[in-house]
Amino acid sequence: MPNYDYKQISALEKAIGEKYGESAILNPADLWTPEKEKIYLEQVKSVEKYYRQQPHEQCVDQGGFIMKEKLIKKNNFKNCSICNKQAYKAEDEIYMQKFNSCFRCYVLKIEGRTNKWPK
Repeated sequence: MPNYDYKQISALEKAIGEKYGESAILNPADLWTPEKEKIYLEQVKSVEKYYRQQPHEQCVDQGGFIMKEKLIKKNNFKNCSICNKQAYKAEDEIYMQKFNSCFRCYVLKIEGRTNKWPK
């Protein structure tokens, strides 16, 4: 069991309460009632019913990414604009669409600088 400094925790909680109000330090479970639970479950059921009535687009798992099948281009490999290698993997395809680079080049050269990168 970790050794907590309860005086510091109490002081932080008090400071947060003074700055942002008592609602910032309340436990969300204290505000949850059986009536709210019932309303929430009814909303979940209505949303589920709505989506069951909608026509489904075929989705495919591509290496951990769930993509709509119509977005996957079969045998249409592109070359990375940075390393000039063909992108074969599903994760490469995602980064090719957004950054015109393969996943490896995205990690090495673009990640963290996406706001400066032309789209």
